[in-house]
Amino acid sequence: MLRSAVLDHTKMERIVRHLGVQLEDALAIAEALEL
Repeated sequence: MLRSAVLDHTKMERIVRHLGVQLEDALAIAEALEL
């Protein structure tokens, strides 16, 4: 039970990190378009 919870937490961290990277890319593209 505890192990699956840890795996789920790791999976969530990976998803959040991936979304954060996409967000940073989107902001970088937006800045590039404004310049």
